[in-house]
Amino acid sequence: MAKPGINLNHIKNKGYLHSNPWTLVVGAGICQGILPTWFELTRRIFNHCYSVNLDDKSFKIFFDKSSFSLDSLIQASLNKHLKDGGSEDSFSEVLQEHLYSDLLANADNYGIKKVIIKLFYSTKSFTKEEVISACDFFDKEYANSTILKLVKVLIEKQEDTRPPESIITFNADSLLYALLILYNIKINYDKTGNYKQVEKPYKQVIRPFEFWGDKIPIFHLHGAISPYNHDTYTKRDVKLRDGRNNLVFWESTYTQISGSMFSWAQSNFLYNSLSTSFVFLGLSMSDPNIRKWLSWTAENLNVQLEEFTGKKVNILKHLWIKPLPKEPYEKEFFETSLNHLSVKIGWIPNWNEFEESFKNIL
Repeated sequence: MAKPGINLNHIKNKGYLHSNPWTLVVGAGICQGILPTWFELTRRIFNHCYSVNLDDKSFKIFFDKSSFSLDSLIQASLNKHLKDGGSEDSFSEVLQEHLYSDLLANADNYGIKKVIIKLFYSTKSFTKEEVISACDFFDKEYANSTILKLVKVLIEKQEDTRPPESIITFNADSLLYALLILYNIKINYDKTGNYKQVEKPYKQVIRPFEFWGDKIPIFHLHGAISPYNHDTYTKRDVKLRDGRNNLVFWESTYTQISGSMFSWAQSNFLYNSLSTSFVFLGLSMSDPNIRKWLSWTAENLNVQLEEFTGKKVNILKHLWIKPLPKEPYEKEFFETSLNHLSVKIGWIPNWNEFEESFKNIL
């Protein structure tokens, strides 16, 4: 029997995430307004590789006509790039350019483009002035973005809240980690009046051999790519510093993961989905790999519980955060759509109220 979603800003759900270990799982939706959507990024990459200039409407018509998925169109763009003499490395440069172009152009208007680029690689050399200018930039330009609200909630957590065991991201960008480190420094400075390099609470993990010690790991299961200053970093430096050589972005890379039984991404996801409760944020939940992995773990969990209790069960241990739709049939659709994957809906009134709703369940 389908179960209704829960209202995340209701008093009865205060501390909802406090009792059991949980993992935050984020997608590209958290960066909306700062970085291009996946659809928009695909349009830009397609235009670049095929030397065309399709606007949103024209590209949507082509997209519908082709019946290709977005990762298939990115794959086609890569194929065209290779045909024209490019390489996967140079295609990663194309991806990087279009992924960060809006953010860096905006930062350039403030005269802090180099500061924002440095943010993605090392905050150790940041001066107090650079930290303040970078935070002022994000606060002025992107105060209403989900990612900035999320970062501030995670950094400004109260003593009685339970932090995530880990964060899993399927994004190609590394903006979340960069902002968590930046605002950790800024918030400590605001509280103490003393500027210093404080201990980092989070650790970016982009390869299976990397360890995180007592930090909260941010697992980039699809790799990561960051902007860089050509005058400061060589291409080898960049490959070592970000995970562009492990990107899962075009069709062939998705196929490699789905065809492997023991990939790092799959093993990491399965372990965390069994040992913790997931909180999904900024995902459409349409990714076939995610749905397949959730199906495996949900079936395993329910079978074990049925054997233990002697009763048929359908535990909904994971939470998908969504704004409440206006139409009753849409609400019912979403509440029943993922029950078989052990996922229930956590309703928020709208994205503007995400921060207060999230604080409530922490």
